Amino acid sequence: MKLSSLLLYRRFQWSTAMRPEEALAKLAPLLRRRRWIRFFSFGGGFEGEIAGNAFTVRRILYYRNAFRAEITGHILKTTNGSVIHVTMQPHALVIAFLTVWFGGVILACLALAAAVLLTLFFQGPQAPGPVTEAHDPEGDGWRIILIPPGLLLGGAALVHGGFQYDVWRAQKELKAIFQVPKTENPD
Repeated sequence: MKLSSLLLYRRFQWSTAMRPEEALAKLAPLLRRRRWIRFFSFGGGFEGEIAGNAFTVRRILYYRNAFRAEITGHILKTTNGSVIHVTMQPHALVIAFLTVWFGGVILACLALAAAVLLTLFFQGPQAPGPVTEAHDPEGDGWRIILIPPGLLLGGAALVHGGFQYDVWRAQKELKAIFQVPKTENPD
């Protein structure tokens, strides 16, 4: 697994034998106009727009996925057809929310680690920890230290899974539309 696959940003470059006009003509009938709310959507196709040799689209889903990819692409003509440059990333508001949320969770992890280390350093390993026995008479308060790291790992898995799944589906559909050879960019 590449480190870049952990980021919420993917770039692809595909070659196709189609000219740019042909490639865009294949995509155009599958596009619907963007809507804030889509009632009775059974999925399939894309919503977005084409401008010149560029397109901005996202998949139409029959389910909710806040981490679905916003797809921008640009098609350049070559001697053998065209090269398609595609970028996929979540919506900017999703990235802003995740920055604040993960920032808070990371701060909680750091504060907890500092509390544990300071307790161990100044009072020794036998001293009561950040959750003292006065607040936790049964002595199982140590479990509270699992919450911030659990939120961090669980949140990262949720975000990564939702985004990567949508990238995989969109990439598969776009490669089929643009007739990209199977040997091209096996990501």
